[in-house]
Amino acid sequence: MPNSSATTTAAGCCNRLHADSKTGRLKSAPPPQPKESTAMKLLKTIPLLLSLAVATAQAADVNPHPQSFGTWHDADGGNFVINKNGFKEFAHVSAECGQKSKGYVHESSWISGKELAKSIRESIEIEDSDNKAYGSEMNAVLKIIRPNKKYLRIDVALSCSDGMESFIQLDKNNALRSTTAPDEFFRRAKRVK
Repeated sequence: MPNSSATTTAAGCCNRLHADSKTGRLKSAPPPQPKESTAMKLLKTIPLLLSLAVATAQAADVNPHPQSFGTWHDADGGNFVINKNGFKEFAHVSAECGQKSKGYVHESSWISGKELAKSIRESIEIEDSDNKAYGSEMNAVLKIIRPNKKYLRIDVALSCSDGMESFIQLDKNNALRSTTAPDEFFRRAKRVK
């Protein structure tokens, strides 16, 4: 055995020789590993953090705004419930969509008063020629919408369809329910409970 303090392996890497404290025999130790930098540790944790964020977002309530929870009555005479899942009637319903993804897609967002008023005006243009009462009712709604205010909007759509049902809360006790297929049509809604 050579008298050097290191030997070269077939791979060309140097191993340090040291005496085993129990047996006194020479042993080779693996080469020292470079310390992992903080940046490298961060890069390794980013995928974990992203997967946790996605899982949290998927488990989060569709509607985290308890001020909208309750039973509402729309102008067509129907009651509906808004809760943490959005529209309660669609929260746990499995829809049949053939080979496409099954189910309803729920989401909540904020719509500006300016954007909401524009959508209402567009619906009046479409409906007013056939239904003067609709135009009159929606013009009354336009008077209470403030352009700079953000309004809670909860949407539910069948994952295999292009139609959508929406709830837009105007204040504590007043809202709009809309149907989009493809044009949007609004109905007034009032809190019942």
